[in-house]
Amino acid sequence: MATAHFFVAAILAWVISSQGYTLLLAMAKLIGVMYIGLFTIAGLFLNIVKLLGFRPIWTLKKIMEPLLLAFSTASSEVTLPVHMKILKSTGIPNKVVSFVLPLGYGFNLDGAALGQEMYTCFLAEAYGLHFTLPTLLTILITALIANKGTANVPEASLVVMAVLLTSLGLPVEAIAIIAGIDRFGDMGRTTINVFGNTVACLLLYKFGGKGISDAIEESEIVAG
Repeated sequence: MATAHFFVAAILAWVISSQGYTLLLAMAKLIGVMYIGLFTIAGLFLNIVKLLGFRPIWTLKKIMEPLLLAFSTASSEVTLPVHMKILKSTGIPNKVVSFVLPLGYGFNLDGAALGQEMYTCFLAEAYGLHFTLPTLLTILITALIANKGTANVPEASLVVMAVLLTSLGLPVEAIAIIAGIDRFGDMGRTTINVFGNTVACLLLYKFGGKGISDAIEESEIVAG
């Protein structure tokens, strides 16, 4: 790991020398489109929070620390203690938080799934693979299954990519094309993973968690 950045630099040097800046421009567009998708998911999450009766902006500010930690480290697991502490401080019962977050960090990875599917489609198109409905369904289902349990490892999406590419009959070495830019995408994907698990906590609290303990008062983040 200590020398990995040298090898990534070597890959980028080979890409620039053999392909010019065309491929780098295409990868920059890929990251840009990915962040458009991530912001779209974040917007959907904020609307869900509002529909649940919580204040979206207040909630977003409250979990800003784990979101920033996720963005800087690209690892959801690093944020777990801080995330749990903040959610419990808002009045959500410990039984809800301690159940949803550890489970969600293993299975509720919305941002990771989006990124892996976009990478796969990008590489498949680069290799001239024709997109049929069965192909798209294969990418979707394989990504949703293969990304489970990857939240604690930065750049783990590259490992999942090996599974996705193999399922499509593409060469695994194609991962080298996106290895140099994956860090930029991983930061945003991880942030969405953390935000998504916050929404999962609020959902369970709203529809079942309030009755867990009569001693828990109404959360201060509930509007009105």
